[in-house]
Amino acid sequence: MAKLIYPFFPSWLFSVNLDAKVKVKSISCRKLFMHSIDDEIIPYELGRKLFNAASDPKEFAQLRGGHNSCFYESQNAWDKKVTEFLKGL
Repeated sequence: MAKLIYPFFPSWLFSVNLDAKVKVKSISCRKLFMHSIDDEIIPYELGRKLFNAASDPKEFAQLRGGHNSCFYESQNAWDKKVTEFLKGL
């Protein structure tokens, strides 16, 4: 993510490697991924890539709205998906 936002910084400057795609594969519990297609900070494609890298069981919910406003703009969809997910635990 940092390399995407700050491509002009040398890669050695980012000494901590936080590879979420590698880590998420090892999580075996049920997972819910939620991402807005309108997110202006974290590209939607990165959310989908993380979801695709995750092991099953997993679910994905596509939301609408900006990075800090998607909860409000997609509140009904968010509430419904989280409620369904929690009922399934």
